[in-house]
Amino acid sequence: MNEVAAAARVCFVTSEPRQPEWGDDQLSAVVLADRGIEVEFVAWDDPEADWDGYELVVVRSPWDYADRLAEFLAWADSVGPERLRNGPDLLRWNTDKRYLAELDGAGLRVPPTLLIAPHGPVPDFGGKVVIKPVTGAGARDTGIFSDDHRGDGLDLLEKLGDQDEIAMIQPYIEEIDSVGETAVIFFGGRYAYSLKKRAFLPEVGVAELSPGNSVAAGMLVEDLITLTEASEDEIDLGCQTIAWLCPTVSAGCRSMPGSTW
Repeated sequence: MNEVAAAARVCFVTSEPRQPEWGDDQLSAVVLADRGIEVEFVAWDDPEADWDGYELVVVRSPWDYADRLAEFLAWADSVGPERLRNGPDLLRWNTDKRYLAELDGAGLRVPPTLLIAPHGPVPDFGGKVVIKPVTGAGARDTGIFSDDHRGDGLDLLEKLGDQDEIAMIQPYIEEIDSVGETAVIFFGGRYAYSLKKRAFLPEVGVAELSPGNSVAAGMLVEDLITLTEASEDEIDLGCQTIAWLCPTVSAGCRSMPGSTW
C-alpha cells in the first residue's frame, strides 16, 4: 500500500469489454480515490495507452491474457519492472503452472502433478483426478475425471494437445468439497488476509463456460469467494512460499499474524 500511496497516478490494467463481475476493481479504485490517488482503467492491449504516463501500473483484470499469452508477456516487458506490479519476470513465472515443480523441488507442499506433453502418453488415473492446461484462467478446459470416465478425460487431453498445450493431471483433493480452497494474501512479505473459494467444478466432466467468454460459469457466481480466517498451518505455508519466492521481502513474515488492512 505504501508504494501505491506514493504514486500520484495509478493505472489498473484490465481487458475489454469489462464485466460486472469485476466490481472489486472499482471498489479498490474508490478506496484510492478517497486517499487522493487517481486511478484509470486501461486494457493491456490498448494501442493508445501511454504507460509511461503512470507512476504505477497494477495488473488487475486482464482476463484474456491466457488466450494471447505471448502478446501479454511482451506487453509486460514493454512496461518494465520499475512501473509494473507484479513485475514481468514474476508474471511470466506465474502464468505457467509448471512452477509447481519448482515449489516441489524447494520442499514446499504441493499436490502431486503429472505433466502431459501435447498428445503424449497418459498413465492410468488411479482415482479421481483434475485435468487442466498449465496456462489458463477461469477454469477454461478444466475438468474432473475418474477411471470410469477415462475416455472423457482423454478427450480433454486430446483437445489440449490439438491446441499445442501442455496438460497437467493432479489427484482430486476431496477435502475441497467440504472445506474449499484457502488463498493466503501477502503484501510486502506481510500476511494481510485470507479468502475461501468453495468447490465449483462438476462432479465429473469439463467445467461449463459462461456464455460469451472463456471463463467457467461457476467462477462468476456471487458467493464463490468469501473472506475467511486462515489456519496457522496455512499461514505458515504461505510464509514459506514467500520466503522462497521473494527472500528480500519475506523478513518478518510472521510478524503480522492478523490482518494488516
